[in-house]
Amino acid sequence: MDYYPVEDSLQVLFERFVPLSDAQRRHLREIVMAVLLAGNTHMSSMARWLKQDTQQDSRVQWLRRGLSSTYLRHDMVYQPFLCQALERI
Repeated sequence: MDYYPVEDSLQVLFERFVPLSDAQRRHLREIVMAVLLAGNTHMSSMARWLKQDTQQDSRVQWLRRGLSSTYLRHDMVYQPFLCQALERI
């Protein structure tokens, strides 16, 4: 299955609603895609789906660092989506 349309849709949503830098949005998109493709939140499963030419342990470490980043806060990432969804009700 071709997942590029999903990635493109995420990119558009993040650009529109998430007030982060391009690099931060790209990082967020990669994490979200890894969760979606893995079907669970186990770091080792998610790491298998990352598009990186690194060892599995390095990808797990990359995920761990990304998920603990200071910019992945509810007010920066989740709140914009929730506000947008509530406006539509």
